Amino acid sequence: MAAAFGLALVILPAGAIAADGKALYESTCVACHGPTGKGAIPGVPDLATRLDKPDAELVNNVLNGFQTPGSPMAMPAKGGNPALTAEDAQAIIGYLRSGAGTPPPPSAANGAPASPPAAVLAPAPAGATSAGVAADSTAFARGAQAWADNCARCHAMRDPKSLSDEQWQVAVTHMRLRAGLDGAQADDILVFLKGSN
Repeated sequence: MAAAFGLALVILPAGAIAADGKALYESTCVACHGPTGKGAIPGVPDLATRLDKPDAELVNNVLNGFQTPGSPMAMPAKGGNPALTAEDAQAIIGYLRSGAGTPPPPSAANGAPASPPAAVLAPAPAGATSAGVAADSTAFARGAQAWADNCARCHAMRDPKSLSDEQWQVAVTHMRLRAGLDGAQADDILVFLKGSN
């Protein structure tokens, strides 16, 4: 099978492989690694710093998961996508090696990079995040369910209590938007995570 795959890589145009890799990256990797591979949340490494590794090592990391030493974050096996194959992992790596880290072009309207409105990215008001959420059993139960429905696919339970309040705020800001959670759901997840272990 490895020989057939290698042959397929030779026969297919590089652009086709990169295009498949791009689609796979966007559907599997972008939530944590961001559109340019620089890391969308704290603790997720810039993928450009990993591309000096051999393809076999990178494919292994994608398929089996990886945790950077000293980081509270861990990449789940197959990026949380159980259907991801070794060939898919190779296509993602090909896409990353082809310059996936190039920032998106500026918006046509004003020449500045497009970004979400500041109100969307603004931290929640004081008392509305983890520090101000009462750790009651109802919030814990809602948080456990919201975690299972929205987060568990990608995030392994490590030691969530080891994160600082600042790290929690950044994680909530990024992941809340990516998962489409409202502030109350995000707060419940924090109650669950901080009350776990």
